[in-house]
Amino acid sequence: MSAISSINFKKSNAIQTRHNDRDLPPSYLISDIGCEVNRTHKEALKLRNEIIENAINAYNKNKSPKAPNFKAKSYEWSAVVNIKPDTTMQDLERLAKHFETKYGFQCYQIAIHRDEGYIENGEKHINHHAHLEFITLDKQTGKNMYRRELINPKILRQIQTEVAEILGMERGIDKRISKRERVEPRKYAQMKEAERKEQAKLKAEHKQELESKEAELKFKDTKLEQEKLSSKEIKAYIEQFRKDCTGKDLPKEFFRDISNLKKQAEPTTKEFLDDTLNSLLQNYLKEKEKNIELETKNKEIETEILSKQELEIEFQNIIKRHEAEIEKLKQQKSELEAKLKEFNLEQEQKEKSPAQIDLNFINKIENTRFMDNKDDIYSLYSTLGKYGLIDQQKYLETKLREPKISTPQDYIRDVKEKILSTIEQDKNKAIDTELNKLIQENKELREENAELIRQNNFYKSSRSNKNQQQQNKQSQQHGLSR
Repeated sequence: MSAISSINFKKSNAIQTRHNDRDLPPSYLISDIGCEVNRTHKEALKLRNEIIENAINAYNKNKSPKAPNFKAKSYEWSAVVNIKPDTTMQDLERLAKHFETKYGFQCYQIAIHRDEGYIENGEKHINHHAHLEFITLDKQTGKNMYRRELINPKILRQIQTEVAEILGMERGIDKRISKRERVEPRKYAQMKEAERKEQAKLKAEHKQELESKEAELKFKDTKLEQEKLSSKEIKAYIEQFRKDCTGKDLPKEFFRDISNLKKQAEPTTKEFLDDTLNSLLQNYLKEKEKNIELETKNKEIETEILSKQELEIEFQNIIKRHEAEIEKLKQQKSELEAKLKEFNLEQEQKEKSPAQIDLNFINKIENTRFMDNKDDIYSLYSTLGKYGLIDQQKYLETKLREPKISTPQDYIRDVKEKILSTIEQDKNKAIDTELNKLIQENKELREENAELIRQNNFYKSSRSNKNQQQQNKQSQQHGLSR
């Protein structure tokens, strides 16, 4: 059988570190060899003071303004650990590191003692053990980690198990069962002496006790055998349990298991049968709850997938509308180009406008004597007035009433210049008007096109993000189903 592990904490005292390194050796040592420490008492005390000072500073730094100043007192603890003959200092340093990592206990000295025990029939029996000295102030917060609400009986039992695992030893029997109290090493030898003196007496008493217990166990076995239900009673009991569970929406597998229990019925107690049936029921109820939860999650995921599909369809429709708008803009652009071409053709035709015709007429009569009288002049100006080239009425009221009129060549020259100027103005005005109109339409089309491209990119980006989220959800769903 492997060595039994044990760890026990007690308040440290002023000379504990000197006891550990044998600077103050006790009187009950049975050997001059067998003490190993990782630090002397002077080195240990120096490290202890540094740990305490750093913890106090950490507490004051991290505490809230309304919190009290550092006032912890019971933070120096000494732990005695049972060890194996081949336990090393490295094993114990690993144990100390575990206490610091999990519980916040900072170790400042470790001592291995192999010089204590007792002598029986001239043979030395070594009590292999170690001392670990702790400051139980947390390194980060400065709070005392050996408080009643943290280190309770449950945690202490857990610590016993952890020590056994780390040191590779067999865990001792729970104190609640063994009812044993730990004995200090210096009292251990005295107890062994007393134990030897009463060994014979205890042996006899033990024999008697064993005989009594054997009789008691036989009685209990007989009573237990009498309390067992018969196979027929068990089948009837299971059948009633099955009926009670009917209608509770339990799976077929549950009732199949119930039937198997019924077929395999063997004599047992009612208590054991109740435990078996209730455990089976609870397991299926838990499984049912998990299935309901998974179904709910699956429905939510399916709903979300449908919503995403609808959104995808909407995105596709929007993109189609945008593409149609782009095609429409392209068509409008083509129409504008056609209008521009038509406008250029109209400009070519303007050479045949009424003003141009009048100009040709004037060129024709310019070198003739056709306009030697007022009637010819009136006829010419009537024609010009018809097309809005001169103010006919005003001219007739002023010029034609003069007693003498200038030569026809003078009038023809004036009229020709006015016609040429009017033609050029009309042409330029028409070109500018149409060109400005085309520029404005082109600007509006460019703005609409840019806006449609921006919206199209936005919806493509949104669709990409939604697809990624859908893939993540499906991956999570796949993980849940597995």
